[in-house]
Amino acid sequence: MHRSVAVKIIASLNKDCKKAFRQNITKWSFKTMRNAPTQTNNTDCGMFVCKYMDNIVRLNNSGWMQSTDWQEKMPKYRAEFAYGLLCAALK
Repeated sequence: MHRSVAVKIIASLNKDCKKAFRQNITKWSFKTMRNAPTQTNNTDCGMFVCKYMDNIVRLNNSGWMQSTDWQEKMPKYRAEFAYGLLCAALK
């Protein structure tokens, strides 16, 4: 995503959700990721977000180059995600 697009999205979110935030979120800093895997269909956006968060937050890894085949692995990622949710629910 280009920085200008991200800025527009944040500005729109700020306008729509002013009461949800105590501060002006348009002043928050952010980084754009280069070479991040991208989806090639209209159905995998949720799983792509989950995989981004998994890489950035849980794995503390934003080096995307080793993970360029996400689209082909979506069925596997969906199964892993569902299994993780099921295991968490059974605890």
